[in-house]
Amino acid sequence: MNSTNRIGPHRDSKWDPTTNEVEYFRIGRGSIVDYQVQLRWSVLFGDVEIISGKPVVPFLREAAREVGGVIAGIKDATAEIVRDQDS
Repeated sequence: MNSTNRIGPHRDSKWDPTTNEVEYFRIGRGSIVDYQVQLRWSVLFGDVEIISGKPVVPFLREAAREVGGVIAGIKDATAEIVRDQDS
């Protein structure tokens, strides 16, 4: 049986961008299944070369820190310009 025809839970389930779905479990026709499922999801960036496959939340946190630093630098530079103009 190849991996696309296997029965039961898929340990390595991954998002399929061609179908916009994740196949987590496969059962045969007429089966009766009693299965407890606990899912844990990670959200990753897709087809963007520099960030492809990286987790979204940690990347956005780091980007926010960087942007915050840039904004703080602009504010400091602006305050210095205003002080220089006032003197």
